[in-house]
Amino acid sequence: MDQSDQDAPAVTPADLEVCPAFTKLTNSQRREFLDLASRHRFKAGETILEEGRETRCLWFILSGACEVVKTVPDGGDRVLATLEAGALFGEMSFFNPGPHSADVRAISDCTVLRMTAGNWAVLEQIGLRPAFHIARHTAAVMSDRLRRMDDWITKVLDETPDPAARAKRNDEWNDFRRKLFNG
Repeated sequence: MDQSDQDAPAVTPADLEVCPAFTKLTNSQRREFLDLASRHRFKAGETILEEGRETRCLWFILSGACEVVKTVPDGGDRVLATLEAGALFGEMSFFNPGPHSADVRAISDCTVLRMTAGNWAVLEQIGLRPAFHIARHTAAVMSDRLRRMDDWITKVLDETPDPAARAKRNDEWNDFRRKLFNG
């Protein structure tokens, strides 16, 4: 179970150096963020985000590692990504409200910072510059993830040996991309 770190030493601006989202912020701007964020600890195996639920929080890993896990139709799990210290997660449902698309589980004991949507709104009012830099970094992370997905799916399609199967997959991919970009 999530343990809020109320008895632990406060996170300092220097502790944020592990996270690229904070590199362009001054110590004063980092303090503005920290005043509104909360630190939490999770033990290995604990679920931080649950697929299908909506929490509207943006998370930053200070130490440890997590995995992003998607439930597949046969009832099993597929690991989509492993996230190390410095990574962020929860951005999809944070910036575009909706249920989480996957679980996020601690694969080692980890410490994370959590920013709620309500506190983000406060940060935008009192510290627009930190909010802007963090949002910009988050957009870059999301763009990079999409770019890598595009590269991977292109490779998968190109490596399909049977021309008929490749044509069918290409049609499916093109249909998906139309939906992706046109809503």
